[in-house]
Amino acid sequence: SYRSTILLMFMCIWLMVFLTGCWNSKELSAISVVMALGIDAVDDQYEVSLQVVDPSKMSQNSPMERTPTIVFSKRADTIFEAIRKLTTESSRKMYMSHLKFVIFDEKTAKKGIKEPLDFLFRDHEVRPDFYLAVVRENSAKEAVTFVAPTEVLPAMDMYKALKNSEKAWAPTSAVNVKDLLQKFTKDG
Repeated sequence: SYRSTILLMFMCIWLMVFLTGCWNSKELSAISVVMALGIDAVDDQYEVSLQVVDPSKMSQNSPMERTPTIVFSKRADTIFEAIRKLTTESSRKMYMSHLKFVIFDEKTAKKGIKEPLDFLFRDHEVRPDFYLAVVRENSAKEAVTFVAPTEVLPAMDMYKALKNSEKAWAPTSAVNVKDLLQKFTKDG
């Protein structure tokens, strides 16, 4: 019994030392939280636009003279390359776990969205619970730079508007990326 008590205490100490929960934490001062991503087809490249939360404008002491988001945009041959190029414009790492919306321009949607979605699914940070939208007659960059009159964060305004519109108006449908990809893999 004395021996088992010592063994149990040793195991508890060992677990506390080796199973701490902060080994890969990301400080808010070192990341930029991406809320929306726009993808446009420009020439033979992708133009990727990220709507990022500006933490200095999110504090309650700061007056809201403008939206608390910043939009970064870059062109490249692949979406991965464009996002990596965006690191030259921001001193913070783009953190995609809170992504709410991915917006395509009509040209990109007609060309095919499987490749861009494939990249997003392979990225370990991106959670597959965001919504998709296709913008007609405008660019996805313009949609991402949209300023919302009712919400502090424009991406949240679009997200909530789509959810409410789906419930109240039949022509709109909220398409979750996970559901869409399941439909891509099924026959028919």
